[in-house]
Amino acid sequence: MISVSGEKPINPATVYLVSHAYMSVPGDDEEDARFIGCFSTLEKADTAVQNPVDLPGFREHVDGFLVEQYLVDIDVGWEEGFITVSWDDH
Repeated sequence: MISVSGEKPINPATVYLVSHAYMSVPGDDEEDARFIGCFSTLEKADTAVQNPVDLPGFREHVDGFLVEQYLVDIDVGWEEGFITVSWDDH
């Protein structure tokens, strides 16, 4: 539960993001990924995973589904910024 100064405590809404990804070229570091949807309940997210399982592409990579839980209107951890790392082949 979150409290804002001078306001009643609130319970942030929870959403479930569903995505699918797999390594399209074995040994390569690049994923082939797609966003499936954003759902209000875990049950709806699970249904979204089950629906395409038998479709071409998905059925060959059934283990590529990911369901992530997020709280709405909450920062997710970038308070200190980020850095970019580049690999120099020279």
